[in-house]
Amino acid sequence: SGDIVFGPASADWGTIAAIGLYDKSTSGRLMYYSDLRDGGGVVVTKFIGAGDRLTIPTGQLTITEA
Repeated sequence: SGDIVFGPASADWGTIAAIGLYDKSTSGRLMYYSDLRDGGGVVVTKFIGAGDRLTIPTGQLTITEA
């Protein structure tokens, strides 16, 4: 029902290409994952530097069971 926002990053996170959902915040098991894709469905990467945010707009996240 709203955008998903990660950050702002307190330091460089580096280049990201996917996101994952785990069953615990530490030492968790990967439950779902998704590549980052643009509006046309093309897989993309994104550099997240200090102070940046990663925003996934409402309705734009599709996950695949691991």
